[in-house]
This record gives sequence, structure tokens and C-alpha cells, in this order.
Amino acid sequence: MNFATNSVTNSVTNNAGYGRLTGVLIAAWFIFALSASALHLFKTDPDVPPLAMGLAVLIPLVVFLLWFRTSAGFGSSRCL
Repeated sequence: MNFATNSVTNSVTNNAGYGRLTGVLIAAWFIFALSASALHLFKTDPDVPPLAMGLAVLIPLVVFLLWFRTSAGFGSSRCL
């Protein structure tokens, strides 16, 4: 087997793993947000900022961006 072919195969396998992991994390985030909403965890008084909802939105995005920046597995062609 050619080294270049093996390298491409490993790259595709690693990318597929990241795709599955990302899909699972997004699904878990959605289930958490939906459950928290159903349990009225995001309910606040009208004069209070909705900090819980803001954190539920921002924390996963920040974690993803940090993971994206520090992970070599996402490849060298980064857009951020």
C-alpha cells in the first residue's frame, strides 16, 4: 500500500470520527436545552436578564471554538 494512500485513508477515518463525535455533542446539547426549557430552568423575571439561557447557548459554542483552535485533527485548512 502506498504511504500517501494510507495517509489519506487515516485522515478520512479521523474526520469521520470527528463528525460522529460532533453530531453526538450537538444532539446532547439539544436534548439538554429542550429538557431545561421543559423544566422551566430558563424562566426569569421580566426585569432580570436570562443568564441561564445565555450560558446554555454560549458555553457549548465557546467549547467548540476552543476545541477547533487547539485540535490538530481538524486539519490545517482552518477558516477561523
